[in-house]
Amino acid sequence: GFSWDSFRSHFASRVVTVEDVGAFDGKGFKVIGCPYGWPIGAIEAIMDCEDRAEIRVEIVSARGLRAAKLPGFGLSDPFVICQIQGKPGSKFTTRRIKGSLEPLWNESMNLKGFMNGDTLEFEVWDWDMKGKNNHLLGRKRIKSSEFYPDGRPQGWVTLDDAGKGVCAELELRIDVLKAERWSIPVDKVAILHEYEQKLMLKDAQKREAMERA
Repeated sequence: GFSWDSFRSHFASRVVTVEDVGAFDGKGFKVIGCPYGWPIGAIEAIMDCEDRAEIRVEIVSARGLRAAKLPGFGLSDPFVICQIQGKPGSKFTTRRIKGSLEPLWNESMNLKGFMNGDTLEFEVWDWDMKGKNNHLLGRKRIKSSEFYPDGRPQGWVTLDDAGKGVCAELELRIDVLKAERWSIPVDKVAILHEYEQKLMLKDAQKREAMERA
């Protein structure tokens, strides 16, 4: 069956363009430089114009966090968890900064498997020694429309669920490193449509022949 990964490996560092798509051979389209034909299922996926990318998320700092510790036990020991929503394999966690309401991380991570339409989730937590009673200090969800495909320059975002009367912010930056737009030229779509019409006609002729028999 068709696998995105098996085809994407041939074009890992660049965008597949109209010029890359060659002739239709009756089974699938040929892509220049790729030894395989594109099966019908792949063409359907291409026609969906699915966008994929590798992105780099840089978590710089935070400010205005609340003190989550009990009185006499310090301020907060904040750390950040970031992931692509619904894709737990993309999750990464910053180091914790001990006793700070304005932590500075300056940490970055490349996230693969991002698709246009995905949402990035950021959660700031107060670290607890036992690991079971971490306190949420704020969260933020950023939709792809806010940074794809041109990225998001370094700046501040206001955190939700930061606590009553608390205005906490997270400083971050998002870069789009490798955008892959899979497309197919109009004339190739017309050929595909004609091919599908021929298949439908053959099926209809077979059914008609069986009914007459």
